[in-house]
Amino acid sequence: MALASLIDIKSGKVVEQINANLVSVKAPCIVKISLSPQDMKSYYKSGNNLVIELKSGERIVLEGFFVVAPDGARNELVLEDQGHYWHASYGENEASLSLEEISDIDKLLISEGGGNAYLWLVGALGLGGVVALVDSGGGSGGGSDDGQPSASSEGQAEVQLPTTASNQPVAATQTVAGEESDPSSVLTRPLLEPQVGTVDPTTGELPVTGTPGATVQLQDKDGKPIGTPVVLDAQGQGTVTVPPEASGEPIKVVVTGTDGEPSLVTTVDVPVLTTQPPSPAVVGTVNPNTGELPVTGKPGAIAQLQDKDGNTVGDPVTLDDKGQGKLIVPPSASGKPLDVVVGGQLQSPVDVPVLTTQPPSPAVVGTVNPNTGELPVTGKP
Repeated sequence: MALASLIDIKSGKVVEQINANLVSVKAPCIVKISLSPQDMKSYYKSGNNLVIELKSGERIVLEGFFVVAPDGARNELVLEDQGHYWHASYGENEASLSLEEISDIDKLLISEGGGNAYLWLVGALGLGGVVALVDSGGGSGGGSDDGQPSASSEGQAEVQLPTTASNQPVAATQTVAGEESDPSSVLTRPLLEPQVGTVDPTTGELPVTGTPGATVQLQDKDGKPIGTPVVLDAQGQGTVTVPPEASGEPIKVVVTGTDGEPSLVTTVDVPVLTTQPPSPAVVGTVNPNTGELPVTGKPGAIAQLQDKDGNTVGDPVTLDDKGQGKLIVPPSASGKPLDVVVGGQLQSPVDVPVLTTQPPSPAVVGTVNPNTGELPVTGKP
């Protein structure tokens, strides 16, 4: 599954990142897909959609790609692979595409000064210079020496900001003939979209990388929160669990920084999950002589009887470290059906037999000794 980035064609800013085979193009933008031209098998127009078929058998659909804006602006397609870019231009009849390798996507922007400084630090550098990111303290801002780009013959270079650089001031230096320049002006990148892996169909787990300390929240297709949010660790990594109700549906991933500002949305396709729901508790039968009802479930879970109207009956019991416990059916529930709730989950109803439990014998109280004031009492030990 290829990662698609929707880049505003005027400002050059990334609007959305989508890790799915269906990409909805809502406004004039540059659709940048992480895909080698060698992986393409064919392409065709279907209505206003562009359909790309891959040799792997996958199909990428750019929904609304051929819709033209009122001002005449059209969407553009760029393929990216290992630092190389190919612009897919199409004719007036939109019947064919031709690929042309380009140095960057800036020339496709339709407004001056629209280069995306948030994605890359691009500047006029000395010819042959090597560009590196530095943080506000002067240290390396990510990447190894081998991954540092060299300036082109025009003195231009692109440096990809790592996800962990979100909300952090960074600058660029250049090294020419072994001499490193002073850092450039500092740029603070707003919160980057999270980098997401793929959903494990057996566990529902989805690995996420982003800004350390940021909170990751899953959303359904309508933008409503689902699942439990997760705070990324010191390395900016974490794992969120997709709930069973999102099985087979696209979901959204949003990261919120410590300042409360959310990132752009990343869309993920969830496979059909094969995760199993928690095993139900095992509820025995009521002993008519004692009123005891054995229950087995998750250790530490609370078991509670309730009537047909949901009112609690008797006392709750906390299951022991082996997940076992006994509920006591009170005499008032003799011969009546009861529900059992264990760990907040409703179990199968229980038919209570007519109880033959005997109420405790009354205590035997003697008489007060007038000399000592003592009153003898006999009862349950």
